[in-house]
Amino acid sequence: MLLHTQELSWEALEHLVIALAVQVDCAVEARPFGRKGQAQDGVDIVAYFALGPAAVYQAKMYERFAASDLRKAVLTYANGGRPFRARRLVIMTTAYVRDTPTPSQLALKSSAVQ
Repeated sequence: MLLHTQELSWEALEHLVIALAVQVDCAVEARPFGRKGQAQDGVDIVAYFALGPAAVYQAKMYERFAASDLRKAVLTYANGGRPFRARRLVIMTTAYVRDTPTPSQLALKSSAVQ
């Protein structure tokens, strides 16, 4: 079963990312970072954990998400102010990448960016 994320509003997508941070990643707290139109150094959501550093999340409303999009998203965070000194950046997209070569390209590119 697929969740039709491309039909979500920006606010609903942001709430979904917050819920996933808490329910799946076991964050103690997760909340939006900044306001719409504000420079956020590549961070949409920040999540705090009982043990360990905060994690930051980007929500991307894309129809297609390629390795170049991943690289750009990672570099935006890496070259920005790196708020919260997070050691983990999670990028969530509304794009459907299951039936293309994109997943393997993303895995290869993400390991090269680290």
